Amino acid sequence: MTRFRTKAVVATISLAVFGAIGGVAYSAAKDSPKAGPNEKVAFANVLEDGTLDPNLSSGNLPQSGVTHPAPGVYCFNDVGFTINSAMVSGDNSFSNNDTIVSVAIDNTGGGLGGCPAGAQARVRTLDANGVAGSNTAPYAPVLLDHRFVIWLRGSKSHDAGDGD
Repeated sequence: MTRFRTKAVVATISLAVFGAIGGVAYSAAKDSPKAGPNEKVAFANVLEDGTLDPNLSSGNLPQSGVTHPAPGVYCFNDVGFTINSAMVSGDNSFSNNDTIVSVAIDNTGGGLGGCPAGAQARVRTLDANGVAGSNTAPYAPVLLDHRFVIWLRGSKSHDAGDGD
């Protein structure tokens, strides 16, 4: 009987702690700050060939700002603002359950390998077993074209005559 009560107490405490943490996370997400007057945010669902899905993108990222120079490499140039931060997530639809995706931004001016000079951000999509749509062993990662979702935040460009 004591074991049951102990488990019940632990479960109750766990639920209370999880609920409190979950409530804070939900509150923070729903009340997250919007872009300030000198900031710009953009998100996009990028397809395997580097095109943006207009139904799943914010419209703040021009198609002309995305290049796809090699398998599994996507570069972001001249997006209309200076990228200060980026997050990326694999879109694991169509049985691509083993996509590994990463993003790098050029915040040093040193360039991003595999991208043209001046690229502001680079995304790499890797397939864990080297075969798109297959989730079987062995582990043999290869850069392959995969869908992904990217979120960008940055400072508006201050070009002469743009009104900012």
